[in-house]
Amino acid sequence: MQVLDWLADYERDRVVLYGYGPPDSGTGDHYYLAYDHGRQHEGRAAFFGVHLHIDPNRTSLRAEMQDQPMPELAENWLASRGADRGRLRRLADDVFLPLGDPESTEVESLLRESGHRFDVVDSRSTQDGDHFQTYAVATDRTPPDPDRPVAAFVSSRTGEAPSRLRAAHFPTREAAAEWIRGAKPLPQPAPTRSEAARLDSRPAGTAQPAAEATPSPPETNRRPHRR
Repeated sequence: MQVLDWLADYERDRVVLYGYGPPDSGTGDHYYLAYDHGRQHEGRAAFFGVHLHIDPNRTSLRAEMQDQPMPELAENWLASRGADRGRLRRLADDVFLPLGDPESTEVESLLRESGHRFDVVDSRSTQDGDHFQTYAVATDRTPPDPDRPVAAFVSSRTGEAPSRLRAAHFPTREAAAEWIRGAKPLPQPAPTRSEAARLDSRPAGTAQPAAEATPSPPETNRRPHRR
């Protein structure tokens, strides 16, 4: 019951962002995406896919979860456990601001629908002044170029601007790490008024989970966070 203990530990700075399950009886499959601010502060993967299955006779419960450095990868893991991708995306759109440009949206879609294509081998979140960056390095099982089997993904944000996602392929993990180390803050436009009125690109302290999410723990420790 390690997963349930993790969810029930209200002393930790975490929140269920969104998810869904059977509407009435509660039996069947439940899918949730959670965020742990403490892990983000430590630079570790802070998004979690959580899958619960309650037996129709209510005699057993299976629980599993997987940490991921980016929410799109957590969504993809939930989909691998049977979650409806379209439903997850609609819930996510109610929680997160749009990304900063079309290229970011393309990378977002790639990660959300990647199936078992990427195997994350390294990730980290960093902050330098008002510049925030999360990266993930993964082995690509079906790379566009067989000579470049290592994929790198970078989520970048400066100040209050929307986050941007970038992706590239490399022959080795060392080459990917070199590209990440040399990455410069991406130029980002100021948020529009409509964007400012919504949640920022990752969970905000005063926000409620999307309408179909499970009730979350008390929000006394929530803090603003952006991808």
